[in-house]
Amino acid sequence: MHHAKNLLQQVATFQAIAPQSVAASGTVAGAVIDRQGYLSLVASCNLGAFISSITGATFKLQHCATSGGSYVDVTVVDPVTSAPGTAVNVTVVPTNTNAAFGCDLTTLNRYVKVFVTVAAGGTSTMLSADVVLSGCYHEP
Repeated sequence: MHHAKNLLQQVATFQAIAPQSVAASGTVAGAVIDRQGYLSLVASCNLGAFISSITGATFKLQHCATSGGSYVDVTVVDPVTSAPGTAVNVTVVPTNTNAAFGCDLTTLNRYVKVFVTVAAGGTSTMLSADVVLSGCYHEP
């Protein structure tokens, strides 16, 4: 049990987006998460059944220096040139599935949030998103 206690002290979990119905072409900005004290993140987006012909959803991570500021997309950096790349977007399809991605937080601003865009067509889908912070360098 000693290892389980240590693990729980090294991670923090958040419901980034509460389960909800989102219309086709709709967007949802998740809750602001203060990631201070953590080195990495795993985000998971969960989709329920699509109503009609929605083809999926795209989710991404955004970050900002202040909780109420203007958030920008987390982008992939080319490891050779260190040039900024494209936003880290994950497309979730088909129905009743989820997708996840991990992210090194060491170069990001203090506040992060998940942003989801539902594809066009159809009526709506149920979705939610969760975030796990890890690599704690202080006791939560």
